Amino acid sequence: MSTTPFALRYAAEDDVPSMVRLATDAFNASGRSIDDVVFPKHLRTANSEQDIFNWRVRSLRSRLLHHDVVVVVRQGEDGGPDDVAGWAEWQKPVEPGHEHSDTRTMTAEQRVKETIARIGPFPDCIDHAKLKESGEVLDRARMEALGEEGDKHMWTLQSLAVDIRYHRQGVGSMLVRWGLEKAQAEGKDLHLLATEDGRRLYLSLGFEDLKVPPVDYFTKTHYLMTKRVAA
Repeated sequence: MSTTPFALRYAAEDDVPSMVRLATDAFNASGRSIDDVVFPKHLRTANSEQDIFNWRVRSLRSRLLHHDVVVVVRQGEDGGPDDVAGWAEWQKPVEPGHEHSDTRTMTAEQRVKETIARIGPFPDCIDHAKLKESGEVLDRARMEALGEEGDKHMWTLQSLAVDIRYHRQGVGSMLVRWGLEKAQAEGKDLHLLATEDGRRLYLSLGFEDLKVPPVDYFTKTHYLMTKRVAA
């Protein structure tokens, strides 16, 4: 049992750079990286790596205002800074009257335009065709699995990343259980997209595969999963 305490709280703006670095490392840890697909090397320049990082920081900071973004931190000793061990981005069910501003009701092309309007242009090295194609693949799979309403009336886990130093220490479970408690309190179902590695955690917490084939999303096979809470 670890002697270092973990705490869960809402993310703050000062956490965001560390969160972006953590997620980039986690998502690119094995096999062909997401960045190799979305930001291919033949489109990059000497400044691209910093441009991508700065864009991701702007994007995540803007989402703190609209989504529930929580972090698990290893609390600093003797008043020192917290160390972000993992984080999750939950999107609550769409609120009445806000359907047109919720990204889950948008097409892949509309989401790109919304992102540009919210935080400015994408880095120059992005492959727009691959970004659009990947979004459309996921949209079709969700419609097949969940119907036209999709996941807009559910609590949706948009992102979850855990620092590799803290794997198998309960950090991922803390982040998922936070969303479970919110959904159960409201009587709402939950939805997420899981890699093969993450799928084991979600199955252990009561999520089930939706009855659609896994989808190739960016660089890996992903599973559409749900947990039914509502009667």
